[in-house]
Amino acid sequence: MRKRTKQTTLVAVLAAIVLGSTAIGLLTSKAWNAAAGVKEEPMEVQQTSAGAQVQSPPAASQAQGQGNGGTLIAAMTNNLLLEALYKFPTRLGSGFAPSGAVSVNSDWEQGKKGSVMYIEQQRYGADYVIAGLMTKKSDIMDTGMKVIQWGFDHQGANGGFPDTGDPFHSTEFFLEASSRAMLLLKQNGDPAYTETVAKYTPKISAVAHWMMLPEVKTRGNKNNAPYSHRRWADAAALGLTAELTGEQALAKEAEAYAREGLTLMKPDGMFPEKGAGDASYQGVGMLFAARFYYVCHDEELRGQVKEAVRKGLDWVLANMNDNGDIVYDNARTGVEAGRSGAIKTYDYKSLLFALDLASHMTGDSKYAEAAHKLALGRKWISG
Repeated sequence: MRKRTKQTTLVAVLAAIVLGSTAIGLLTSKAWNAAAGVKEEPMEVQQTSAGAQVQSPPAASQAQGQGNGGTLIAAMTNNLLLEALYKFPTRLGSGFAPSGAVSVNSDWEQGKKGSVMYIEQQRYGADYVIAGLMTKKSDIMDTGMKVIQWGFDHQGANGGFPDTGDPFHSTEFFLEASSRAMLLLKQNGDPAYTETVAKYTPKISAVAHWMMLPEVKTRGNKNNAPYSHRRWADAAALGLTAELTGEQALAKEAEAYAREGLTLMKPDGMFPEKGAGDASYQGVGMLFAARFYYVCHDEELRGQVKEAVRKGLDWVLANMNDNGDIVYDNARTGVEAGRSGAIKTYDYKSLLFALDLASHMTGDSKYAEAAHKLALGRKWISG
């Protein structure tokens, strides 16, 4: 663990810098495309069909999936997630405008001076769709679909989002979320969702193909280079889309990002962010890696990803105290400002999802136990 230092002055200075850059806004996709030489031309897309009481975590022999993998929907269907998150969707995301715009996107929609649209903000719609599916509550799912639809209402002719700031990174987050939502609806098997999946599948495919445009990919990869978790975000986004659409080119691209992600892990399991450790982003990265695992069909790569998730989460858990809090002097969390201008806080929701998937992937009860402790510490469950 890196030694703690007094950060008050540093946080204030860095926050001011980041807030200033937020005020002037990052390049929108239109400007970004122009700089990269990408034309806004239509892309041909092939149509494709489409606190409650919780018991203690299971023993190793009873851990979900017992390390056998299975489908992503099977891995995400369990009592802990239901009681801690799915039944309380505001824990998954909030700040939704009646139009479906989320957070700063609502400001942009209203034309507020200095506001910037980020398509990634619409990713929370996927969590609501999945929560609605798990709880069988149509109002929750409808909210999620409205949020996702707002995002696609701003899709350009070439598959990208011409108005978004930070185009490649913001788009990869939205693609990962929207493809995951549609894949889980598809894996659910209820014919009631067939039309919805068929409607969004070609839109999602178009986003993935925009990300693979050589000029877009080159510029995006360069911007993403300092951030390990973004390799796993790309692997998950393209891998989930490939599983949804059946496009092997996307699957191969996802595998390439995963292999690159594996090379970034340090011997102790840490995946660096801007050259240093960040326990929050590490949890997010391992969540993306775990989701990729469930749609990866290369057995050797699956094994490597499973081991990376295990080591990566062990690194995080080494910094978890008895209350389920992560105590670490992060490189970015608690220092940088997010899209709204507020200083970033620890993403315990993503860590809970990551630990839960790791329990299912590996059959190791320590991840279920850590997930249970984390949920108790957040007061998301009791008992």
